[in-house]
Amino acid sequence: MCNCDAANNWTLQCRPSPVNSSCLGMQCQGTDNLYIGNTTSTSCNRSTCAYAGYSNQAIITTLDTVSTCPVPDNSSLKLSLGGWNWNILLISVHLVLFCLHFLE
Repeated sequence: MCNCDAANNWTLQCRPSPVNSSCLGMQCQGTDNLYIGNTTSTSCNRSTCAYAGYSNQAIITTLDTVSTCPVPDNSSLKLSLGGWNWNILLISVHLVLFCLHFLE
């Protein structure tokens, strides 16, 4: 069963029908028991069987998978590596200047 109205920003909302949940096309292709409107989660992924259209008296579905894993924050690593590179550069400049001073 699907509905679409202004109260939900005209977003199509589907759920299995209590009358006949074995309608052809309601099951997402490539899944065992996932029907339009159903969601399943595994470790870091959430998959939803979504309505993708209607063609030649057939319902088209798509499996929408979203990663739910937290994204690592590498900003502190970049800052420390950036600081480390600057330290090496400054030490190198000082060594060159030191050597030039003694070569005069």
